[in-house]
Amino acid sequence: YQRTFQVQGRPLAEGAAPPTTLFQSASVDYFKAIGVPLLEGRGFLDADRDSAPPVALVNRTLAHHAWPGESPVGKRISFNQGRVWIEIVGVIGDVKQNGLGADVPDLVYVPFEQAPGAGTLLARTTADPLNLAKRITASVYAIDPNQPVANARTLEQLRRNSMASPRLTTTLLTLFAALALVITATGLAGVIAFSVTQRTHEIGIRMALGAERGEVLQMVMRQGLAMVVVGLAVGVAGAIALSHLMAGLLFGVNATDPITFVAVALLIFGVALAACFIPARRATAISPMLALRGN
Repeated sequence: YQRTFQVQGRPLAEGAAPPTTLFQSASVDYFKAIGVPLLEGRGFLDADRDSAPPVALVNRTLAHHAWPGESPVGKRISFNQGRVWIEIVGVIGDVKQNGLGADVPDLVYVPFEQAPGAGTLLARTTADPLNLAKRITASVYAIDPNQPVANARTLEQLRRNSMASPRLTTTLLTLFAALALVITATGLAGVIAFSVTQRTHEIGIRMALGAERGEVLQMVMRQGLAMVVVGLAVGVAGAIALSHLMAGLLFGVNATDPITFVAVALLIFGVALAACFIPARRATAISPMLALRGN
């Protein structure tokens, strides 16, 4: 949950709102279980109990926000207006608590022994996690049959659930993009085929005057690829202008990633090249005599 805090030796300006951070209690092996690295200082110890001096860990984001350019280790913060000061003993890596699409929040961790309460049990195993969950549930019931145990899930299930909505949106966009690519290729091939039909007499005259089949092929291909180049230029400009609409569906990739733009442009160009080649190849098979006679 979120709480306001103050930093020792750093009084607030008059009228300024105190900073806020998420507050969470954790056991000694919590960070090891979920694979969060310790970046600076030390982690929680078995000695960090209720009778020991209060300590805390902060994540890297809070360290950068509250102590830019300096180490927070050894600094003190308070959640009750200075009545109790908590020493920061370490900095841990960031965790995206609210999904991959959300920003990393400021977060303070305190030892579970110093701030006990309802929580979640995390277990790390190399065996089947669901079998382990059944064994843990049985062990809890053996101690207290009335103790509720619910929502046994793996981190992979949580991650998959959090990504269900953006994954569905991405799948639909991929299907629409594939359909658009097919329609584009079909339309381009149709346009070039129609152009070849309209220019049958011209192509026959060119070939009767000595034009090679390769030259005819290049002429028809240039006509189709010129349209493709213009379309790609307009499409890339439009994609860059609207890239912010896709930012929420991307994780670890910039919406204007140049490698992606180049790869997609090459894919479209390759498909268009194949779409133009089929009617262009048909144009080279035109018989000059038949073309002139048919006119």
